[in-house]
Amino acid sequence: MSPGLTFRPDIQGLRAIAVLLVVLAHARVPGFSGGFIGVDVFFVLSGYLITGLLLEERLATGTIRYGRFLARRLRRLLPAMLLMIVVVMCGAAMLLSGYEVRSQAASFPYAVTWTSNFFFAFGEFDYFAALRSEDLFLHTWSLGVEEQFYLLWPWLLVLFFAVASRTHHESALRGISLGLFAVVFVLSLALCLYLAAYHPIQSFYMMPSRGWQFALGSAVYVALDLAGPMRAADAADARRVLASRMLGPLGLLLILGSGSLLDDDIVYPGYYALFPSFGAAFVIAA
Repeated sequence: MSPGLTFRPDIQGLRAIAVLLVVLAHARVPGFSGGFIGVDVFFVLSGYLITGLLLEERLATGTIRYGRFLARRLRRLLPAMLLMIVVVMCGAAMLLSGYEVRSQAASFPYAVTWTSNFFFAFGEFDYFAALRSEDLFLHTWSLGVEEQFYLLWPWLLVLFFAVASRTHHESALRGISLGLFAVVFVLSLALCLYLAAYHPIQSFYMMPSRGWQFALGSAVYVALDLAGPMRAADAADARRVLASRMLGPLGLLLILGSGSLLDDDIVYPGYYALFPSFGAAFVIAA
C-alpha cells in the first residue's frame, strides 16, 4: 500500500472556507472584496499536503515515484476540470453571441493544458480587470500554478534527498529540510515582492512568485507531522496544546480579516499576501 496522509476534517473545513471566499469575491458580494485570498490558502494547503505525501513515500519506500505521483494528481483533477470546461463552453455557446464566446473564451486552449496563468500573465490581463470583464476561464490560472508546482516540486525533493543522504544521518533531515524550505521561502518571496513592484501581473499569476506559499505549507508539515524517526515525541506537551488553541483562532482571524478588508485597489500579492498565507499555516499547525 502506498503511503498517504490521514483524513483531516480541519483541512477540509479550511478548503471550504477558501472556496467560499473565492466564490463570494467573484459574485461581488459586499464585504468580501478580498475573497481572492482563498487561492493563497489553497497554495499553502497544497504545499503541506503534497510535501507530506512525497516525504511519507520517500521514508516508507526509499524513493519518490514521480510518474505515479503525477498520475494520481491527473486522476484527481483532470475529470472534474474537463467536465467544467465542457459545461462552460456549452453554456457559453447557448447564451452568448459568437463574438462574446470568442472574446471571453480566448483562454480556452490554455485552460485545458494548465497554462492559463501564462496566458493571463503575459497577455497583460490584470486579475481584477479580468474579473470585472467576466473572462470565462479566469479561475483556471490557479490550476496552472498548482500543476506546475506538481511538476517541479518532487524533483526539488529528490535532489535534496540525493545530496543530504550522503552527508547526514536520516534523523537530521528534519532540520535540513526546514532549511531548504526556508531558502525557497525567502527567494520566492523576494521575487514576489520585486515583481509586485515592477511587474505586478506576473507576480500574481506566475508559479515562482507563489513558491514561498507552497514552501510555507511544506515547512509546517516537516515541523509538526513528519513520520518515522523524525516524529516529535512530545506532541501532547502542554505548551503545544496551549499554542494550538491560540494559533487556530488567530489563523482564522487573519484569513477572514484579509478576505473582508483587502480589495482590488491594492497591489497583490506582496506583503499583504503574508496575512492569509500565515493564517492558513497557523490553522493547519493548530
